Amino acid sequence: MSGPLLAADLGAGGWRLARDEPGAAEILLYGLDAVAASMLTRGRIAQVVLEWNADGVGVELTTPMAQTRNLVARSALLHEPQPRLYEGLPLAGFDAKAKRFWWRIFAVMRLPGGRFLLRFLARRRRSR
Repeated sequence: MSGPLLAADLGAGGWRLARDEPGAAEILLYGLDAVAASMLTRGRIAQVVLEWNADGVGVELTTPMAQTRNLVARSALLHEPQPRLYEGLPLAGFDAKAKRFWWRIFAVMRLPGGRFLLRFLARRRRSR
């Protein structure tokens, strides 16, 4: 993850790294010791590289001056906001005709007795 990142202390050894903009991806780090935590508070972070292994998570921080710091966290979580998370998935969507159909169904449901009318019409269609 790159860009100017800010570190925020979550308490109990937890840290949040994120860009200073709404809806940006964020990294949650847990299990950092005091020395590693002091490295996060020293200034801005230009880039973070995470490497998961059996012992924990290797965190490589790069400052805007191209200095590199290596930390070890017990666990890390990369959280992406939903709009970008689901972009690559072939999710179903409704076309204009389907939207119009469902809008009419829910409009009829709101009418007094509309639920009974729809139930009656559905039974009639099934019996054919």
